[in-house]
Amino acid sequence: IRQTLDANKGAVYSLYRRAPRQDPSIEGKLSVRLTIEPDGSLSSVRLVNSELEAPELVDKLISRIGLINFGTQNVTTTELEYAFNFLPF
Repeated sequence: IRQTLDANKGAVYSLYRRAPRQDPSIEGKLSVRLTIEPDGSLSSVRLVNSELEAPELVDKLISRIGLINFGTQNVTTTELEYAFNFLPF
């Protein structure tokens, strides 16, 4: 699971990197609860907590996270909490 999330961080962080151009103060942690189905798809991505004070950006990030596919595995539905830390360069 961690390998797949790490492999997809680039796409998630690229959305974030565009945001400080309009508001340089945007930074913080975004925590989400993921429900991963046995086919590898995400059936649910729920916001747990956000320090980002940019609702539109949070919605875009959650939508992008929802596109991640973990690949088919012989497992039960898995639920976990994951945090992304967004800091400007």
